[in-house]
Amino acid sequence: MNLDDDVFCLICGAFIETGSAKVVPGYQMLVHEDCWRQNAYGWTSGERRILRHLYEQGIEVPPKNKYGLLPRSYPSVEQPEELKKKTG
Repeated sequence: MNLDDDVFCLICGAFIETGSAKVVPGYQMLVHEDCWRQNAYGWTSGERRILRHLYEQGIEVPPKNKYGLLPRSYPSVEQPEELKKKTG
């Protein structure tokens, strides 16, 4: 992810303002705070986009949770410093 470019939410596709994004642990992606809250039990929307993102980034797909969904977060991947700077 090139953080010098505009950043868009992987779930809804809308532009994310600097400082208004949620870094999703393990996925190396940014989403709107609203998208994060709306998927409290796991990723109910955007699963195909998430899977494509994981594949493109070479990130292991996490096991689905007890609700049959990709978990909202998982700790297997450390977040790059540039993602932390973009959201803070």
